[in-house]
Amino acid sequence: MKISNLIILFLAVALTQSCTGAKGGSADSASDTQIYWVSGTKAECDAGAGKMQCLQVHKGADLENAEWEYFYAGIDGFNFEEGYLKKIEVKEEKIDPAQMPADASSVKYTMVKELEKKQDYRSLIGGDWILQRLNDKPVAGAPTVPTLQIDLKGKRVSGNNGCNNYSSGIEKLTPNSIELGVVAATKKACKGDNLEARYSKAFNNIDTYQIKGENLIFYGNGGNKLLSFRKEKEGMTANQRLHDIWVVTAIDGKNFDRSQPAARVEINLTEMRVMGNDGCNEYQGKIEKATENALVFGNLAGTKKMCPRMEMSQRFNEAMKKVAGYRVNGLKLMLLNAVGEEVLALRKVD
Repeated sequence: MKISNLIILFLAVALTQSCTGAKGGSADSASDTQIYWVSGTKAECDAGAGKMQCLQVHKGADLENAEWEYFYAGIDGFNFEEGYLKKIEVKEEKIDPAQMPADASSVKYTMVKELEKKQDYRSLIGGDWILQRLNDKPVAGAPTVPTLQIDLKGKRVSGNNGCNNYSSGIEKLTPNSIELGVVAATKKACKGDNLEARYSKAFNNIDTYQIKGENLIFYGNGGNKLLSFRKEKEGMTANQRLHDIWVVTAIDGKNFDRSQPAARVEINLTEMRVMGNDGCNEYQGKIEKATENALVFGNLAGTKKMCPRMEMSQRFNEAMKKVAGYRVNGLKLMLLNAVGEEVLALRKVD
């Protein structure tokens, strides 16, 4: 073959190769395929003027050192399943700017195929937990038992440390380790022997975790057991002393006006209902949630009569809307808001 013919053949091959784009497509479509791991939980993320629930994606086949990022665009053909990790092959195609809708992604994502699916053990850590052991010793009998709420969508933890309420962001979460941000807490002083100092010290040193049935165990970086929690369940795990009739003695820390008829709260855990009198009108409604620490009422329906003085009744009804938790101490009941502040003080009816 002549040298000139070889040169022509070489140029033809080179030209053909230059017209071929990245793996999975041509230069015209500017497409490529990548391996993604998609988390079994979504997370709250910013979406312009509002919030949305985003997929969490790690781009790469290795999960050991996964770097999870919010994924704002959709993936055509992908079916998200809560609680399951999915390894997928995704085709990425650049969109012609002239054909791209306003505020849309400049890349179109399409699932080619699902490569692997397995349970995302991180999803099991979410929910409400109550402390059982501290530094591997039981905490039964403590005046106030610490609690922990893990919000995977909001990527936050919160709870009560035995005295004060605390919260922190989740910086990183793998199937067996957790990293938290700075822990913030309220500053009220509590009387008596409580677990606050010991609990807070242990909580600030957690490194890894393990789920065993209904139990969540946190370990230090030396493998020592720091905190053991049990999952809170609805209904009958609530303190059965709640199941009674109570009269209001204070609203938002101010004594109830004794010149007016006392407001009454009857809590029925068997039927998961609340009823009573606000000092003027009868009311009733559902109990939406009742656990060892949480108590949430649904919408309350009541009679509509007018009484000479309605201020205390109005304050009582506003307080009932804020109830998120409780604490029982002998014949006294405190109903608390979402940050652990007292909104109603009550005493048991003899």
